[in-house]
Amino acid sequence: MNAKALHRWFIAALALMLLAGCHQKQNAAAPVSDTIDFVRLPAGRFVMGSPAGEPGRDEDESPAHAVAISRPFLLGRTEVTQAQWRRVMGENSSAFFACGDACPVEDISWFEAVDFCNRASQLESLTPCYERDGDAVAFDADCTGYRLPTEAEWEYAARAGAATALWNGPLAETECGPDKKLNRAGWYCGNSKVSYAGCLSAADGGGAACSGTHPAGEKNANPWGLVDMNGNVMEWVWDWHAPYPEGEVTNPRGPAEGEHRVLRGGGWRSLARHCRAANRRTNVPSYKMSVIGFRVARNAP
Repeated sequence: MNAKALHRWFIAALALMLLAGCHQKQNAAAPVSDTIDFVRLPAGRFVMGSPAGEPGRDEDESPAHAVAISRPFLLGRTEVTQAQWRRVMGENSSAFFACGDACPVEDISWFEAVDFCNRASQLESLTPCYERDGDAVAFDADCTGYRLPTEAEWEYAARAGAATALWNGPLAETECGPDKKLNRAGWYCGNSKVSYAGCLSAADGGGAACSGTHPAGEKNANPWGLVDMNGNVMEWVWDWHAPYPEGEVTNPRGPAEGEHRVLRGGGWRSLARHCRAANRRTNVPSYKMSVIGFRVARNAP
């Protein structure tokens, strides 16, 4: 091989090596954390519920009433992900398994969310927050471990100081049409189209025929650093459902018993109006569906 041919061969080989290196870097999957990132939220006061003129509101959100959160608490920056669920529970039965480890775990009942909290607490040698005897669950409000947020804590966190339907302003759309503010805040029937295997239809509300969850944190965080509070999956909270009180309350935890537990936040197939901070949904605690997940809280040390 003469000098010119050798030079051409060297240049071609170097180019192939560089191209292979670039291809490797582009296709290297970013590691997905299986530990929960908490945001510390301050004590404070807010108005819970929706005003009479808010588009898409429901009477179950009345009366709007003052709530005091008397002590700071920790709340997961994202909904519990498939990776976090697998680390604690040892398996993953999400309907949208193909969405990946960074996507919220879903198809979770309220009882399963409680079991996750207790097991995560035990793994980290923290005091479990729940004592479960079959369907009877007792809550230790002074625990050091993982727990579900109360309904009031959830709305306080979702609002992040705002009094509007979303943390970033009012809602213009109530169905599945485009809404600029909601599109920046969460996944709902108007923007949740996906292409992975196992996707489902949100077309009953006017959404895409192939929809599903998306990786946590792809939408903008609210001013307190929390993501997906207005969409991706609906989130179980601690409270039994009950009508709101008339006057001001401090650290409400709902009634001692009931038939339905409360769900907060919109999901990938939710109508826009169901993604508002004030919106309340309910179901029996054994219910599970691909649009239902949860977010965990802890008492602040």
